Amino acid sequence: MRDTLARCGDWLIANDESHGVLSNHLAAAAAAMTVIHLNSNDARHADRARHFLARIFRHQSEEGWYEEYGGADPGYQTHGTFYLARIWQLTGDAQLLESLVKANRFLAHCIHPNGSLGGEYGSRNTEFFFPAAFEILSNVCESGKAIAAFMRDCLRRQAAAGLAAVDAFNLFPMLNNYLFAAANADADLQPAVQLPFQQAGQWDFPRAGLHMRGTQRYYAVLGTSKGGVLKVFGKDGSYYSDCGYWVKLAHGLIATSQTLQLSPPVERDGDEFVVETRFSFLKQKLMSPTLFLAFRLFNLGPGRFRRLGYWVKKCLVAALVTKAKAAPLSLRRRVQFGDDYVRISDAITLDGGDKAVSLGCDDKFSAIHMGSSRYFQWQDMGPSWFEPARPGREIQELNESGRLIIEKNFEL
Repeated sequence: MRDTLARCGDWLIANDESHGVLSNHLAAAAAAMTVIHLNSNDARHADRARHFLARIFRHQSEEGWYEEYGGADPGYQTHGTFYLARIWQLTGDAQLLESLVKANRFLAHCIHPNGSLGGEYGSRNTEFFFPAAFEILSNVCESGKAIAAFMRDCLRRQAAAGLAAVDAFNLFPMLNNYLFAAANADADLQPAVQLPFQQAGQWDFPRAGLHMRGTQRYYAVLGTSKGGVLKVFGKDGSYYSDCGYWVKLAHGLIATSQTLQLSPPVERDGDEFVVETRFSFLKQKLMSPTLFLAFRLFNLGPGRFRRLGYWVKKCLVAALVTKAKAAPLSLRRRVQFGDDYVRISDAITLDGGDKAVSLGCDDKFSAIHMGSSRYFQWQDMGPSWFEPARPGREIQELNESGRLIIEKNFEL
């Protein structure tokens, strides 16, 4: 077993991830190298663990979040935080604990009253919850303790996307995480701080493009970095989600307003926010039998050459996740927050020369290829204030005038 682990460590020394910054991948590699070093006593393995940690620290935002494909993603942050918490548990690294405390302070704002978290306002749209990190850190991090205390019952009720929701690909890492959570859980947690949704206040994370707001009637998250994605959770159990628009153009391509843009320009006047974004074309590439077979043959042959394999992976990530081609539409979304209401005024502009054939506005959809997003959650079946667009009249108005105004008003 030690020989096997040592070989794994040697492989991680010789290989790296170059197609993007995915902090949860780097954290998993760092945790693996830490465990391998404890068994091998090879200083190279400890150095490599520090190398992965240094990359995570270097890309951690001052706002606290760990980078995932250029932005903050609450779901994956719960996953990556587990590996980092485990490293701290094994090493007592003070710098790592400081990083984790800062990360948990940010993540606490992404926990929703109905037991869900994250979603389309995150860079990777994930909503799953890995509980182990917060149980491990509950005695040294008040935000972690508050998250652990609240989410325990949510896991029992399957409110969060957990073991009952994930597919086979995520089943083992999540089951492993639950076991670590159970092994490190205190019988009784009494947090000294409240989660943000349990308070009245406002919290801004401009680099992540997030604004959170809590009143006596609701808790809301506005994702300015994703075209104004908005989620509102009523304290009475009601729920509203607006993930933006999609438009099918005459030439057959589909464009969406749900586009990632870090540090977006936002106009703010008191309780009113204005977000402007360009639509981008949806990434709709699907596998055909021929393409699937060709890809498998490539993996068995030329893809075994590291440089070529890395280059192809970069191309796939760019095609399916990161790079978005601008479409001839734009959205100007005005959101006004009141104590017991949220109002939205949307202006969609279609550049001259193009025609739209259909228009949609949905409470849940993803504009990128991400296998770990869009897991079913029970609250998706609950009452929602969401009202779909009326495509017939609105398409005609958009094509004739080049501009469409849609007003939405939600009172609690």
